[in-house]
Amino acid sequence: MKTPADNEWVLKQIIIWGSSVAGGFGAASMQALETNLSFALSFKTLVAFACGMALVFAFWKSIFHPLTGARQRVLRWVTSALLIAGGFAGVLYPLRFVSPSQFPALITGLSVAVCALGGVATLLYLCKRFFDEDERKRTENDSSIK
Repeated sequence: MKTPADNEWVLKQIIIWGSSVAGGFGAASMQALETNLSFALSFKTLVAFACGMALVFAFWKSIFHPLTGARQRVLRWVTSALLIAGGFAGVLYPLRFVSPSQFPALITGLSVAVCALGGVATLLYLCKRFFDEDERKRTENDSSIK
């Protein structure tokens, strides 16, 4: 029978490798995108795939590794910053292929998306605070009963 530690290790491997492959495909698709919104595969696409996969792999390894020093903390910040920059690049890079007449509608759509995602992030943050407070109260009640 598998122990919880075994299950946790398997779950971490699924997270690391699954999102690394996805990051590789994201980087490769950004590199292969052409002006007419088609894809041209080349050796650069393979290199971009490897770089994207390596970045996401390094990110998860630094997240799952316990903090032991300043070097680990710097690695965590650098990989997080690169991942955020890559996310923005993935959203904004294809905009260079949009005709200028379509920019007002595009800006409106992006603004609505930012507001919607901000609302979801706010709701998630409020849920986290609620659950943390509920856990704190439950722990206090359990300790006062004993």
